[in-house]
Amino acid sequence: MKTIEIEEDLYLYIASQTKHIGESASDILRRLLEVDGQELPEEQAVIVVENKDEDNIEQELVVEAAHTATVAEADVSDSDPLDYFNFAEITEAGSSTKRFLSLLSGLYAISGEQFAKACVLKGSKREYFSQDKDLLLASGKTSKPQAIPNSPYWVITNTNTARKRHILQHVASEMGLQEFQIERLCEAV
Repeated sequence: MKTIEIEEDLYLYIASQTKHIGESASDILRRLLEVDGQELPEEQAVIVVENKDEDNIEQELVVEAAHTATVAEADVSDSDPLDYFNFAEITEAGSSTKRFLSLLSGLYAISGEQFAKACVLKGSKREYFSQDKDLLLASGKTSKPQAIPNSPYWVITNTNTARKRHILQHVASEMGLQEFQIERLCEAV
């Protein structure tokens, strides 16, 4: 396994180029570098994105070898968005805040563009989402903004579980998920 460290702005650019549900960082880079469909020497590089630390938004790309000679990915546009959430891992995340952040990260992975439109949510005195941590801090001294993993967004986390579910429900609904899918996501908080 090899590790490649990249600067945050480059990572955020790569993540923002997601075009469809389940598109991996490797697929995004192949598309951007115009190497899609080319054969690779003996092994295919699969890129997995990890967030090292919830309070630190530095990102790391981990490259793993997979024994596949060509790039062939099934079209996932007809699949269930819930297939892209690891609910067992989310459940083990511990606090409702960690589960909330993980679920929002999954929604961003489904479609960064739809997520951007859906996260325009404001309270009477607070901003809930922003790409600027300081903006969220300015809207309330106790908002406790945290980075949404694998996305350029921050969200306030100093809310009760019911409010976290409401925020998640709003974003998922605005993104066009079905009611049973939204319920499953909200139950995971």
